[in-house]
Amino acid sequence: MRIIQIGMLISIIIFSACSDNSQKPTFDLEGKSSLCLINNTKDTLDFRIRDNAIWPEKANYDVGRLAPGEVRVESRKSQGINDYYLSVDEKDINLYAHPGSVDTVTIVRNLNKQLVFSYQGNLEEVNDFLEMKSGHFNSYYSDRNARSNFMLDQKNALSAIYAFNDSLTQIHQEYIDIHGPEQVWWFKDFEKTRMDYLNAWYKMNAVFYRIKTLNLEGNATAEVISAPYNGLKIENDDMIGNRDYMSFLYQYISFQSEFNSEENSNNKKSRSEEIAKRLKVIDSKLTGEVKEAYMTCELSQLIDRGILYDSAWLELVTDQKYVMFLSNVKSYYADQH
Repeated sequence: MRIIQIGMLISIIIFSACSDNSQKPTFDLEGKSSLCLINNTKDTLDFRIRDNAIWPEKANYDVGRLAPGEVRVESRKSQGINDYYLSVDEKDINLYAHPGSVDTVTIVRNLNKQLVFSYQGNLEEVNDFLEMKSGHFNSYYSDRNARSNFMLDQKNALSAIYAFNDSLTQIHQEYIDIHGPEQVWWFKDFEKTRMDYLNAWYKMNAVFYRIKTLNLEGNATAEVISAPYNGLKIENDDMIGNRDYMSFLYQYISFQSEFNSEENSNNKKSRSEEIAKRLKVIDSKLTGEVKEAYMTCELSQLIDRGILYDSAWLELVTDQKYVMFLSNVKSYYADQH
């Protein structure tokens, strides 16, 4: 087993060295990436990889133990360009991956017995930057920190929530401009764009929470409600498969259904009718590759949850690569019950 692992590691190092970082990665439904974990400590370490950017979307966990000196290669499904989370004992970090990326994390202990990570591979510079950013902002998920708490405070008006989120986004985007990696040329623009969609998602979430859940902001104008996504490029082929962009599309479609629909939202509908209405909105509001991809994402969720009430909905997808993907999605709910 040890010989096989070393052989795999050598292959990964060679492949990574030969990989071309000059091309921006693209979305790939069948994409995979590789993560090599090297435990150069004298201790057995518990690790957990958490990722929820895979279609059908749900939390995917890979949990295991690394023996002292062990080298382990994890082959991961990576459809889009996304960050994901790695926990090793007491330390949490986030890493980037994309279809075809090959990366290595080497784990040692410093003189204070604390775990220290070093990175090699396609995204070495990106992962170094993410760890530096986590240290600067004192959190590995600092781009999301505080947003929800500010939204939940009922004393804050929508305008204040918008301003708070915009300010937090600007701080992080400025940090990326100054300290972001240079050799992975596409990363800065991609990451700043991702944060624009993340920012819009949080603001739209605030609208739903305050208007639909708390029945506040009853006099909010259409301009205030649509403000979170005004000026944003709704259809962005370069972002397909990124978790935050897909989440943004989810909320955007929800907005069109709830706030811009000609139908009376007070009319009671069955679950099937609600889903059919949502799919109709997707079909009318999105076009091209984004429409095909997002419709596929939603339909894969319906299949996975066992609520594809009408097989005719599958005909809303016409691109054969997505049609083929949907034909292979199985219902997790059906398998578990």
